Amino acid sequence: MGSPGDASYDPSLPGLSGDFRLQATWTAANPLAFTVNSGDSFGFFDVKLEAGKFLKTALGPIVQDIISTLKPVQPILDTISAPIPVLSDLSHLAGGDDVTLVSLASAFGGGSETVRGRGHGHQHDQADHAVLAERVRRRLDRHSAR
Repeated sequence: MGSPGDASYDPSLPGLSGDFRLQATWTAANPLAFTVNSGDSFGFFDVKLEAGKFLKTALGPIVQDIISTLKPVQPILDTISAPIPVLSDLSHLAGGDDVTLVSLASAFGGGSETVRGRGHGHQHDQADHAVLAERVRRRLDRHSAR
């Protein structure tokens, strides 16, 4: 990976950086023979993948399309995925998760397979998709705000 001053540097491509370490012993009596020290004396260390600008330029337009698509239904997603105060508190006391309209629909839905959920034929129900879409939207909002 080049640095910003290099002619080969392109910030739109992902970068890879790290440290190469070689610690060896040699003597003046035999300068062509050397011995690599034991332990962490040879290899690549602190290797990092820097994909921020690449992901932003490559995936940014897609993320923005997803965000703009979900924006009209955002209030609905917020409502059905919001914890219900008293029920969630009781669930936490019993070691459970938040209770939401989605979790109630999944637990007590008796309609078609799309409402009944995973417990009945391992079908992904619409509520699961709504929660997944909401989680994705929140993560994308956090990343696009950076």
